This record gives sequence, C-alpha cells and structure tokens, in this order.
Amino acid sequence: MTVAELPSEAPADGEQDLADAVHTLRRRHPRLSAHCRVTAAQRRLFLVLAAAGLIGSLWQPGSALALAVGSALGLQLGTMVHRWLLVGVALAPSGPPAGAASESILPCYSILVPLFREAAVLPHLVQALGALDYPPERLDIILVLEADDETTCALAAQVAPAHFRMVRVPSGLPRTKPKALNYALPKATGSFLVVYDGEDRPAPDQLRAALAGFAAAPHLACLQAPLNFWNRAENWLTRVFALEYAVWFDLMLPGLHRLGAPFPLGGTSNHFRTQVLRDVGGWDPFNVTEDADLGLRLHRLGYRVGLVSSTTYEEAPWQLGNWMRQRSRWMKGYVQTLLVHGRDLPALRRQAGLGGCLQALLAIGGTIGLNLINPILLGLGLCDHLVVSAGQAALLPAGLGRAVAFGNVAVGLSLVAMTAWAGRRRGWADAITDALSVPVYWLLMSLATYCAMAELIYRPFHWHKTEHGVTRLVPGTAGPAAAPGCPELA
Repeated sequence: MTVAELPSEAPADGEQDLADAVHTLRRRHPRLSAHCRVTAAQRRLFLVLAAAGLIGSLWQPGSALALAVGSALGLQLGTMVHRWLLVGVALAPSGPPAGAASESILPCYSILVPLFREAAVLPHLVQALGALDYPPERLDIILVLEADDETTCALAAQVAPAHFRMVRVPSGLPRTKPKALNYALPKATGSFLVVYDGEDRPAPDQLRAALAGFAAAPHLACLQAPLNFWNRAENWLTRVFALEYAVWFDLMLPGLHRLGAPFPLGGTSNHFRTQVLRDVGGWDPFNVTEDADLGLRLHRLGYRVGLVSSTTYEEAPWQLGNWMRQRSRWMKGYVQTLLVHGRDLPALRRQAGLGGCLQALLAIGGTIGLNLINPILLGLGLCDHLVVSAGQAALLPAGLGRAVAFGNVAVGLSLVAMTAWAGRRRGWADAITDALSVPVYWLLMSLATYCAMAELIYRPFHWHKTEHGVTRLVPGTAGPAAAPGCPELA
C-alpha cells in the first residue's frame, strides 16, 4: 500500500504556503502573536519593578523581603484556592453526555498528524487511526512530515494505507509543530478537524463523540478530549505524570469550562470546526505551547471551547531528560502565552469578562508562579526553621515565618490530596501512594520552569523534540473509551 501524496507545488507556491504558515497570525492579529516576546510597555514595566525591588532591598531590606514573601504567599495560596474552587465546580452534578453521531450525518473529518523523527511509532499510529469507528471514505488523514526527515517520510510511504495523504513541510524557521500544522491546514478538506500526535491512541468513538458534542452545542468552535497515558505503569515518573494529567483534564479543565472561563487546550485531541480555525489564523508558529495560546485566543475572538468525554492515550516520557525537555518547552510556551495575552489587560477583560480574565491569568500565570516560588518558599521556610533551632535569630519576622510554614504545608497537602483524589476517580489503586511523592515531582517541574525562563531569553522559539517509541512497554492499538472512574466531561 502506498500513501497518496498531495500534488507538488511549484517553488513559488511552496514558498508562499510556507510564508503563510509562518506569518498569517502576525498579519491578522499582530498583538496576539508570540513573534514579539515582550512589548515596549512590558519591558518598561519589568524594568520599573526590577528597579523598585533593587532600591527597596537597599533602602529597607526587611520591608522589601516581607513584601516579596507576602506577595509570593498571596500568589501561592490564591492559586490553590482557585484550584479547589475548580474541583468543586467540576464535581457538581451535570447533565448526561451527548450521544454518538448517527451514520447518516457523518461529515468528512480531517485528521492532522504532525510527525518529526517519529518512525518508531508510525506502525502503531496506523493501527490506532485504523481502529477509529468512522467510515474510512469520510476521513481525510494527513501525515504532516518535515521534508528533510527522510526516514519518517520513507516509512510513511511504506506502512500507511492508500487513503492517507502526506504533506511535506519545507525546511525553514521556526521549526515548530504549529508551523507544520499551519502549512497543512489549507489542504484539509474536512468540515471538522482534529490534531493527533504520532504516539496517540484515541478512543475509537472519539470522532463520533466530538460530532455529537458539536451538534448539541452549535456555538462551540472546539472540543478538547481528555488525555492520559497508556504506559502509565512504566515507572514512578510516568505514574505521577499520569496523576498530573488526571488533575488537569478531569478536574481543572471541567471546572474552567463550567465557569465559562477561557482555558488552554491540550497539545493533542483538539477537535475544531475547520473554517473557524482558519478564520482565527490557525496556530501561532512562534509559540512552543501553541495549544494553550489557541484556547485563549479562540475565546478572545468570540468563540467558545468545550470538552468531550473520550480519552486519548499518549506515551509518557519515562526518562528524566526526555521529560525535562518536554516540560521546559511546555513551560516556555506558557510564559509566551501569558506575555501575549497580558499585553492588553483591558482588552482581555472586555473579551473574557472580569472573572474569565482573572481565571485565565490564574490558570496559566498561577501554574508558572507556583513552579517558580514553591522551592524558594520551601527553602526559606526550612532555613528559617534551622537557624531558629540552632538558637540564632529568625530570618523572618515571627508572623511571616509562621505564614510561610503554613503556606508550604497547605500547598503540599493540597497537591497530595488533589492528585490522590483524581487518581482514585480513574480507578488507580496506587494513586494514594504515588500522590505522597508529588511534592518531589513539583520540584522537578520547578527546575524545568527555571530552564524555560532561561531559554525564553536565548532561544525563545527552539522546539525541544520529545522522543517517542522509547517505551519499554508494548503499546496497544488504543485505550478504552473512558478509564474506570473517569468523570463524564461533556
């Protein structure tokens, strides 16, 4: 069997398609593009804050320290309170999920699969897409390949069925997943479109479930399917990573959705009305966490995003270096997203409402802030305790020291309780044991965030490639439609 390759464009057309993939969003919505890392106004604000901090620490060091620690505590506790609010909202009773779409109304559905150095997972990808409960003649499956990735291109031509198509993305910067998706987007023929990664195992019912969701809510432009991992049992890192995903996709996103707040999309299993996706300029090729940005941008431009209860299973990186590269890229993209959508806060408030604006900032900015300040507050609290135990004067005033200790304990217990709860709801017997080690995992997330902040300065658009197909487990063709105990998210 061979892959049907799209007709080759003339060089001029190919160059224009590549330019459009890179620059369409910048042309249509320049203030919503991450091509500019910080605006002049943001740069001035950062300089003013840095100068104020320096002057304050030299003039009144005690007061400056108290203000900095108090602000960090406020962000820490405020973010955790917001997360528990989302948990409460997510667990409130809801109506029944939408049913499956009937055979007679199934439209053409495009599936974009960006691949770069993914030869190891291609056979399993073909199996997973073949297991989808959808007529093959109504599927428009496009493998989006980098033109210079000869190994993946050659294998795709060998193993993919004849109804798959192949788009080769010309070499050019930035080399990012969103640029590749933008290049393929004009070639998609389906009225609906979903993005899968090469290692994904979507539930067979997912396309039908998404169509039913769109039919039940015509105002929705996008539906996000929950994600988790088929190799969760590989080691400690994959188990706690799966717990993190369970918290995010089973509790945080449903809570934000029910409150009507904008929320960041996951990196895969985003189902779109294709024309809406084109109308908003596609993905931002300069944002290395393009999904988070797109979820907020859709909301700001007047569209709404929902959830569909049909899980996609991915391959979790089980090696620390591979995980660290992936996580630092994600956090760099979160910072890019925060900078882009924080450029004009009055406009964000008008477009998302005051509550939506605050919740979007807490969902993204709170995640960044917790990762940055948690180890600092933990270290400060430990040092304060040690010097007092040694009979020395405390580093912090008594009240502030107690507040730091309380904040560290509250955040630690919250992380453990929330992750244990999410894991038990998915039916994982080892969730409580693994949840006890989540504070260690969050310290690793903090390290990745520090790396992300450094990379934002010296290589902001660099895409750390996550290596797939390196698992020691044998993947199945697809995960179950919903894990035991997983809540209905529609």
